[in-house]
Amino acid sequence: MSDEDVPKKVHPVQALAVALVGQFAFIGVALFIHDVTEVDLVGALGFVPLDLLWGLLGATALIGLALMLRRALPGVSRDLDKLIDDMLNQAGLSLTPLTILILSAAAGFAEELLFRGALQGWLMGHLPVAAAIALPTLLFAALHLYSVTYMLIILPVGLALGLLYWATGSLWGVIIAHTLYDVFAFSFARWRHSRVGK
Repeated sequence: MSDEDVPKKVHPVQALAVALVGQFAFIGVALFIHDVTEVDLVGALGFVPLDLLWGLLGATALIGLALMLRRALPGVSRDLDKLIDDMLNQAGLSLTPLTILILSAAAGFAEELLFRGALQGWLMGHLPVAAAIALPTLLFAALHLYSVTYMLIILPVGLALGLLYWATGSLWGVIIAHTLYDVFAFSFARWRHSRVGK
């Protein structure tokens, strides 16, 4: 094997920084939408204690959905596990508890600010509710197109987050739900990887 065939070792901090760049781009796009439309992201980010409850309930529903899908579709789950392992290995990302927390919080905040707060918030004023939820959900899933399998798993997650935002009007609720769901998903991947590695 030549030196060109050997993957370069990436420093964990560098891998984390690269993973976060996309999240910062999402925030930039959300702020652009805020500036050129009537969407009030600042107002949508007003926190009330009930948002925490919506976030916890939403996360519980998302985790239940994920576990149900894993049980109902074992072949898809195996493909998804392999895909996630390959993605993490390729990125050089180690799932330490701190990395899990940073990635989850960044994705929860940035993705929900863009997909639910900016896009769904703007579309709600211009399209029927079903379309205003479906379009950002489809874009959310398409931007997670690491594989068709992964996209099909992400689609109901995005739909549930869109419905939660529509039903509650709580942007912090969906941010918290998304963050906690990602903490669960990354922690599960870390646990599964440690079991497979033994």
